[in-house]
Amino acid sequence: MLLRAAKDLNIDLSKSYMIGDGENDVKAGIVAGCKTVLISDECDSFNQDICVSSLKEFVDRVFWAVEKSQKIIEVYWLYHICLI
Repeated sequence: MLLRAAKDLNIDLSKSYMIGDGENDVKAGIVAGCKTVLISDECDSFNQDICVSSLKEFVDRVFWAVEKSQKIIEVYWLYHICLI
């Protein structure tokens, strides 16, 4: 799904974040070549790049740091939500 979205939308996955709430999301991001973010209260190690407790925390950590340093980066959010 990530690879197709990247192709259809001309997304550079190496400059993208795969944000998810489980191991399969992290694995998919790694395989696709994305930076990976696990949203969880317990930061299990699935080899993700970043672990945060909420999407807001991710935005605060990544985007505000970029803004303060005056760097411009390309970020696409592919967020997977599982409903049980």
